[in-house]
Amino acid sequence: MASNNKKGLRRALTNMGGAGMREMAKNLADPGEAGRSQPGQVIVPQTTQQTVVKGRTDIFTHFTTAGGQALVFSAPKWTKVQLLLETAGPVVFGTRENILPVLGGKGALLLTNIPREFTLSPGDRLYIAATAGNRVQIFTEPYPWLEQMVNSLSALIGR
Repeated sequence: MASNNKKGLRRALTNMGGAGMREMAKNLADPGEAGRSQPGQVIVPQTTQQTVVKGRTDIFTHFTTAGGQALVFSAPKWTKVQLLLETAGPVVFGTRENILPVLGGKGALLLTNIPREFTLSPGDRLYIAATAGNRVQIFTEPYPWLEQMVNSLSALIGR
């Protein structure tokens, strides 16, 4: 019964035309004893180019100043950012140009030793403000180009 199915499929593929279809139909034929004892054709995949992420991962520590606000990162493309407050705070971060006063609700507060991770779209700027000197670790990592395309499309169609 299986051989009838193969023959029917082979006949259908042959009738459809095209050199590729005829080759597929020929390969469906039963190999016989001689064909079974020989190894099949080895197909070596062609090498493909690896995805290159332009940009780089950056890890640094930002020292805040008392009552000051600073621009710490400007995203040239879709970027994953992680912030970690090492000292007592309070420290606020946000994408608005003016996030002062620190406890005024214009940004998000960092909690000590609890990492905050988020994504910045191209052109977004990250600001940090604090009421005292603090240490904030900042990790930035660009998304690969395909994920950047997905993020851009999601932003266009409204998720």
